[in-house]
Amino acid sequence: MTNEGNVPADKPVYYILDNCTRCGRCAQKCPLHALVPRQGHYRIDLRFCDGCGICYDICPIGAVAKE
Repeated sequence: MTNEGNVPADKPVYYILDNCTRCGRCAQKCPLHALVPRQGHYRIDLRFCDGCGICYDICPIGAVAKE
């Protein structure tokens, strides 16, 4: 069972906030390549995200949030 896309139901759904500086650390560390650049910041493609939270942990400015 999943939340959105392929995120397992027991994992949070992550999303990128508007304060993203597009440093790319999240995209470099994502094992599933679920982060894609869009309109000045990154976006998490939930078709690929499994909710691991690496992007949340690695972001130096807290631009990744979870539901």
